[in-house]
Amino acid sequence: MLTHIYLYKSQYMNSWFVMNNILTYSSNHKLGSLIVLGILIALPIRVWIPLPLFNSISLLDIVNVCLLIYIIIYLAQKQRINIGDRWVFVALAAPLVILLISLLWTTDAGSTVKQIIIYSEAFICYLATITLIKKGSRRYRDAVIVLIMAFVSTMLLCSLLSLLHVPGFAPRLPPELEGDPNQLTNYFNSYYSRLSNPFIGLSNDFGSILLLFVFPLYAIASYKRTFFARTIAHLNLLAIFMTQSRGVLIALVTCWLIYFSRHWGNKRFWRVFAAILATLVIGLTIYLNINSDSAQFLSTRFNLSNVGVRFAGYGKVMQLILRRPLLGYGGGVIPTDNPIVAIGIHNAYLEQILFYGILGGMFAILFILLIPLRFWIIYKNNIGETQIFTGAVALSIFAESIVYLSETSYQASVLRVLIYFSLALLIMLTRIGASHPENMKN
Repeated sequence: MLTHIYLYKSQYMNSWFVMNNILTYSSNHKLGSLIVLGILIALPIRVWIPLPLFNSISLLDIVNVCLLIYIIIYLAQKQRINIGDRWVFVALAAPLVILLISLLWTTDAGSTVKQIIIYSEAFICYLATITLIKKGSRRYRDAVIVLIMAFVSTMLLCSLLSLLHVPGFAPRLPPELEGDPNQLTNYFNSYYSRLSNPFIGLSNDFGSILLLFVFPLYAIASYKRTFFARTIAHLNLLAIFMTQSRGVLIALVTCWLIYFSRHWGNKRFWRVFAAILATLVIGLTIYLNINSDSAQFLSTRFNLSNVGVRFAGYGKVMQLILRRPLLGYGGGVIPTDNPIVAIGIHNAYLEQILFYGILGGMFAILFILLIPLRFWIIYKNNIGETQIFTGAVALSIFAESIVYLSETSYQASVLRVLIYFSLALLIMLTRIGASHPENMKN
């Protein structure tokens, strides 16, 4: 009995201590700004307005304008912009440089300029987020964690409210889709059959963003050891399975097997695995029983008929690449003379080669793959907290690079900014414990 009382008291004191810390940190205006930033970026609410190059404007665009003003003011005060890890910075900046160079030969200057604006927004978001977090500050180690949780929680909450048909959380549809009854029906069938997000998009796009945080959230749960941290990690993973996105799930399972191969002898791993499995079984059972559309759609996930269509599309893309193998068509330019290609390429790597030619495309792909490789190198050269977080980040980013084999989310306007923002958070997460000499290998 005394043991139960002690455990209850310990859990209560631990929860009180965490809440007290959060409230204390929230009183700091910088942390408050970070939390607001995370919530706003998770809400890229779109309004369809015809504009030059763009047919809409979102809350995310307004946030990025504010971040640009912040960076300008920061530089005007002769302060140094934080770039995070220099190799990751180069890997994120290089595609923008290649894109700018492609203006010299692009076959559609408007599409290339549009991509330059999207890349620039993403890069501004990345730099401003890291600068706001302030690298190396022990006080902000919890700020990074709170910011990640606020970002992921907001995305999950929006999806839940949309699934429950709460007013204001219906999917934002382009005008041309609303005028086509057949496409509209197909869109809604896909949207409500698989967990999607009203502001981020259909399940494949939504799952791609959630995937970036699946392993880091479990690392956070291990670090914080709180009920709330474990809950967010479980819900994020459950949401990924609810999207029924095959590319995302294959990437997740692949990386999970890599993790399993290194920790299968750890008793604590099996306890966590049992909790995860129970959460998935219970959560998916409830979801499929409540959402009959999702249960019906699940059977189609085992049907490989559309795989043949995608491979046929890859063949058409290769034909287009061979027409301009040296320079490609220019950044952001997708020739629409072929119906299959116009529907979607579904491969970010082929898309890079289509844009920049074989040589330029391989350079662009190299910089994409440099990011998970960089985190793996950091993981191998550290111990302790830094190694735990860096290993989790490396796995998640590697999983994302696998998703790019079946999706082109890397190029999407909203997703591009969200990916760069997520990478900024994950970079700063790996700095937890990095300032301690005992966390570096000799």
